[in-house]
Amino acid sequence: MDSKLEFQARSYGYLPVSFPVIHPHMHVFTDDEVRQAFDAGIPIYFDTMVFRNLWKLHSNPRKNLLGSIRDLASRVYLPHQVQVELYRQAYSDAVLNNVPTPGLFEGRGGLDRVREYVLSEIGKVRPQSRVDAVTAEQIEALESEVQIKFDELVTWLDEVDDKVRGWLGDRVDITAIKRGGVPHLLLDEIAEVFDNGHLLAAPGEEQLNEWKALYVSRVNQDDPVGPGKTDSNKASVDEAAGDYYVWQEILAHCKQQNFTSGFVFVTEERKPDIWEVQQGEKALRRIDPRIQDETIKSVGGPMYALNWDEFLGHAVSDEGTREILSNISQDVKVSNSSWSDTAYAELLVILNERGHERQRDVIVGAARAGGYLARAEIGRILGWGDANKYLTRFRMPADRAKAELVDRAQISQDAPDPLWAVYDGPGEAIGYAVPDIFTEFQLELDGDGA
Repeated sequence: MDSKLEFQARSYGYLPVSFPVIHPHMHVFTDDEVRQAFDAGIPIYFDTMVFRNLWKLHSNPRKNLLGSIRDLASRVYLPHQVQVELYRQAYSDAVLNNVPTPGLFEGRGGLDRVREYVLSEIGKVRPQSRVDAVTAEQIEALESEVQIKFDELVTWLDEVDDKVRGWLGDRVDITAIKRGGVPHLLLDEIAEVFDNGHLLAAPGEEQLNEWKALYVSRVNQDDPVGPGKTDSNKASVDEAAGDYYVWQEILAHCKQQNFTSGFVFVTEERKPDIWEVQQGEKALRRIDPRIQDETIKSVGGPMYALNWDEFLGHAVSDEGTREILSNISQDVKVSNSSWSDTAYAELLVILNERGHERQRDVIVGAARAGGYLARAEIGRILGWGDANKYLTRFRMPADRAKAELVDRAQISQDAPDPLWAVYDGPGEAIGYAVPDIFTEFQLELDGDGA
């Protein structure tokens, strides 16, 4: 017998093809319920984005943040797919080309511009012949004094910079990594956080093929279901199914280890892949009841999803330490973006008004896809059909739009470029990427995550 709501849904033709209207797991866990589950010692698994920004930090704050995970070493795990994605992203141009300027260099650059402006204004003054008027010697003396004062300030800033860097520790040498001179230190640091057996092994080929087939069927049905449902347009099925593989790894590991009380999943995911996104509201909502239903049936307990700051709130008991660690993580996010939702919306307006709808559409498409679009998908958006056209200098209009926003003081000069090519060796770009923060902004613009 159908429930009343199911009967009405069938009558009006609204019933989804693959899942019922009424889901048994629509409960939104309260903070107290999540705290109780966390304190009960259930296992904790981490997503890729939790770590991606940390390598931009100096070594000491990075050590502190990773230490908050190390303190829970007996119950924290890193899926194999996350390990693969961390390695690929850590060496990608999309990451290495968007490193914030370290230390006080940005302030120094602003100071140089002020000095040049002051000297240019002084240079407009000309000696006068009347009594008590300004002389050439006075002008030269003022120019000299300005230069001395600015040199003194620069010297002082260098001393401050050295002291702060001493406290913060070393930075990852991005230039050396690009040149292949040193390994990516953060990958080793992350691995050291997890005890033996807590870096999950790769699934077998047969298991992976089974998950791949399941993923394809889920995202191609009339009512797609995640994880990974918004990534289906990526270059390959394996790349698109990454989030789904992570989830299946966690379910399999919980069953293998008899973790029947559920698990915590720490993620910075903003796409509507695991979240149920409601019309007109922001991205993070309860876990999609269909995914939660499958999780409970497979494991025995639910999935509790936390972002990084929420994880710190549960993992670090000392309030002062927790505040410091949270501030560090927020600094990473700010330095990584420097974009606001207003500036992003204005970027799209500028491109549209300047007749660069193609660039606008690719940026929006990449944002909706999680930050990256392969060439084939770009060709579809641009209406190329099967033609293999070049994307040479395709990003230039977006660069000019960014420059205009910098001139308006809406973003900083060191903000990530709004669009850049991704290469897999020499030759033509395999796709284009946008800053990760654009995904969240676009999701909010879309409202329902469409």
